[in-house]
Amino acid sequence: DDKSLGRVDDGGNEWQIFDIPTPNEANSIIIPEPANVLINELMTKVLTESHAFYTDAQGDFADWVEIINTGGMPMDLAGYYFTDKGEEATADDMYLVPDTDATATTVPAGGKLMVVFGAANEAGEDMEGIIDGIYFVPTGLKPSGDVAVAIFEADQSTLFIASEKFNADGPFGELEDDKSLGRTTDGAEEWKVFDLPTPNAANTGK
Repeated sequence: DDKSLGRVDDGGNEWQIFDIPTPNEANSIIIPEPANVLINELMTKVLTESHAFYTDAQGDFADWVEIINTGGMPMDLAGYYFTDKGEEATADDMYLVPDTDATATTVPAGGKLMVVFGAANEAGEDMEGIIDGIYFVPTGLKPSGDVAVAIFEADQSTLFIASEKFNADGPFGELEDDKSLGRTTDGAEEWKVFDLPTPNAANTGK
């Protein structure tokens, strides 16, 4: 399924299986770039609706983290662990990404995935897991007590990726309310504080 059988080159004698079919286009052996998944932008306290990604049942704008994939292959984060304690997190600080809905946990090639932290349901309880196609981590991002967003591999000891610190020890100090911390442009190495957050949209450097 999802593979094609074709001539190695258009009209050639040799045939092969293609992992990436090319209907109505030239037959070619395409080697896609691997996934390159990064934490791109995050927000610890949203006060302004235009900066919000998710409004919970209590009417509050939840914290959010934007993940980007600058590579050529999608990557499913199911089985990985999120934490707000940064690179030094212990297993007790981590939250498992479930494998029940790949659309809610996969960062598409060249695309983004939004993860919500600290949202509450109608009963005031922390939302956790995949709900309505969104992955929720049941803790807010607090610059006064947390460190940075990090993702660990399934063994809970191997760091996969981490954001810049948003606490007092970070290069920008404690992140202020209604501002975001992100890469200057999508996927860039340099980070900065944004006065105009861009949830699920391109980082503009402003």
